[in-house]
Amino acid sequence: MITKAVLRPAEMANLQIQFESSPHVFKCSQVRGSLGLHGNRVNFINPYLERFRPLAERNVGLSLKCQHGFMRKSFKGNELPFHTDKFGLDVTITIQIATSDNQINPLIVHVSLEEDIEERLNNGDATVVKGREFAHSRPPVKSDWMLGLFLHYSFT
Repeated sequence: MITKAVLRPAEMANLQIQFESSPHVFKCSQVRGSLGLHGNRVNFINPYLERFRPLAERNVGLSLKCQHGFMRKSFKGNELPFHTDKFGLDVTITIQIATSDNQINPLIVHVSLEEDIEERLNNGDATVVKGREFAHSRPPVKSDWMLGLFLHYSFT
């Protein structure tokens, strides 16, 4: 389920500037051709873990423990492969920070062999996924680029 406009435009602009100027950005191996930034390398990502934990807890109906935050910048044609999240990353909030245009680059949550849910986020929107329970993927990015914030939680 999508929660609309969880971040203000000024916050999204600030996150984008901080990502772009960080010396800790690296080539992300999960999405070939994308760039990543771990929250434990900078001081501006992980505060969002605690801020959005209540949103995640309301969505899954359980208490959660903050694990880590991550940002990824994907480029046209980059694809998130079909996968489930690593052990200990039970729940993930995905927040779309910015895109180069207004095209929708959906996140696909595979809830069963017969059913996929297409999460169509706009800038500032969030979705909560039980990433260990449900496989998910993203088709090739249509925009020139997109920037996302990923907040990971575990069951307590």
